[in-house]
Amino acid sequence: MSRRSHLMALIAVLAAPALHAQSNEADVHDLPAERTLRPLAPSAADRVERVPDAPETASISLEQALVSALERNLDLRVESHAPLLREADLTLARSRFDPVGFWRLSRQRSIQQGSSQLAGGNTVQQIVDQMRTGVRKTGLLGTSYDVAVGGRRTASNSSFANQRVQYATDVTLTVTQPLLRNLGFAVNRTDIEVAETGLDQAYYTFQNVAIDVVTRTEKAYWDLVFARENQEIQADSLR
Repeated sequence: MSRRSHLMALIAVLAAPALHAQSNEADVHDLPAERTLRPLAPSAADRVERVPDAPETASISLEQALVSALERNLDLRVESHAPLLREADLTLARSRFDPVGFWRLSRQRSIQQGSSQLAGGNTVQQIVDQMRTGVRKTGLLGTSYDVAVGGRRTASNSSFANQRVQYATDVTLTVTQPLLRNLGFAVNRTDIEVAETGLDQAYYTFQNVAIDVVTRTEKAYWDLVFARENQEIQADSLR
């Protein structure tokens, strides 16, 4: 599962304990299974000064309030990008040890004026085409591996050449092990460990912000429930 999926799943996980606590509290205090904020009773509502063109009061459950707060909170939205950025830094640090392919093509042309008959002609021309391709990789110990296949084509108009066009191929394996600089697992894994620590820090920071949003939203929800029901009780006592 990607880190983005983890962030989305975290929001659902954070809301679950609050909803579970809501159901447990309903059992203890003999409250309805789904508690919602409902409009005031008509008798109490009549005592409230009406505002022209005021929006109608709508019922909202604790679950709806939590989901709305998590979706609309700007601090949480900003912090949700930090783990994704730190994950990109980790991918960049690990890419140092990814295999790298290479390919090279070159042509060399030389023309020499013959100074004698032993030169092979009045003007000796030689063309050398070279091609090399391979894979290069660096290990965690600092060792670099280079595997390459090369080809060479030589064309010459010299009269002493057995063949006017000659071909040659070769395969090479080069292993380079540093003896001082960049030697060992610790020094080569430093960037990766720093990126991993930054990713964990960003993820837990996002988690703390989400928990804070859930906590403050649930507290505000139940404070409003208490205020509304306390107002209804006071209104009923005046009847």
